[in-house]
Amino acid sequence: MNVFTPLSFLVLLGFAVFPLAFLIAALLDAVLRQALWQALDKFTLD
Repeated sequence: MNVFTPLSFLVLLGFAVFPLAFLIAALLDAVLRQALWQALDKFTLD
């Protein structure tokens, strides 16, 4: 029983971290796309 506790903890940690990492990736993607569109707008205005 004592051997499986760290494994289950790691599994729970993985399930907790994966959505968080996905959320961070989505936020970064949105920010980078907004910056890209702003850069394109500046490029087309010039």
